[in-house]
Amino acid sequence: MRLFAAQSKCASAHRDMTFAHRKWLRAHRDVTFAHRKWLRAHKSASTAHRDMTFAHRKWLRAYRIASTAHRDVTFAHRKWLRAHKSASTAHRDMTFAHRKWLRAHRIASTAHRDVTFSQVLDLV
Repeated sequence: MRLFAAQSKCASAHRDMTFAHRKWLRAHRDVTFAHRKWLRAHKSASTAHRDMTFAHRKWLRAYRIASTAHRDVTFAHRKWLRAHKSASTAHRDMTFAHRKWLRAHRIASTAHRDVTFSQVLDLV
């Protein structure tokens, strides 16, 4: 009877151990799956972060180039404005001088005509 009781106890303990082992195996499998899922997510997040970093650097380079170009355009525009102002002033001055010359030429022409007529009249 003792042998039977011992065997029964042994079988019960073995069954309990088997159930516990299966429970541990399921828990280990679940942890492994969760860890793999986390690894995939981490890899995706890491790749996304890398891509974002590269895109940000690309944007920074483009922004720097655009900013420099804008500055250069602004300086060139100011230079053009100064030159245009100078040219405009020079044109205005040239126009005034031309008008002055035209008046003087008209006066001289009229005087020359008058002198010519008076010489003709003196001859007659």
